[in-house]
Amino acid sequence: MNRETLEKVLRNFREMRLPIMAEQVLMMIESNEIAHLSVEEVLIQISEEELMSRKNNTINRLKKEAKLSQRNTRMEKIDYHPERKLNKSVIEQLRSNDYVTNHRNVIILGACGTGKTYLVNASGDNSCENFYSTYYCRLFEFLDRCSIQKNEIRALALCYSNL
Repeated sequence: MNRETLEKVLRNFREMRLPIMAEQVLMMIESNEIAHLSVEEVLIQISEEELMSRKNNTINRLKKEAKLSQRNTRMEKIDYHPERKLNKSVIEQLRSNDYVTNHRNVIILGACGTGKTYLVNASGDNSCENFYSTYYCRLFEFLDRCSIQKNEIRALALCYSNL
């Protein structure tokens, strides 16, 4: 591929907002890997890299928007020692995200120091990894938001009743 053609391809990729594909093509040319691959193999490799980058960006954005209070929490790291009395099947249901697809709410109750926050953050992280929007907040924040929205709804109702 001559320099002019390469520059046009790279410009097109960037204009189409495919920066990873452009980078991959450049890396393949610089490493001379492209000479040993078929057109199909090149297309597969560069499109897979772009797709993986987009998925990772989406997951990172979802995690940032979730405002999880603890980073690096994972469902796989949950401690199931008998004294904790955790129901593994319930936690596996959380891990499956069926409650999201079934439009169900989850409330986690327990004494201080039992790992509720960790469990919620791990569940939120797991949901983000599976491309579900998540928002973490404590109960008092949630109730405060509900109160504000309730007052806004009342104000709207008053405005409409005065028309």
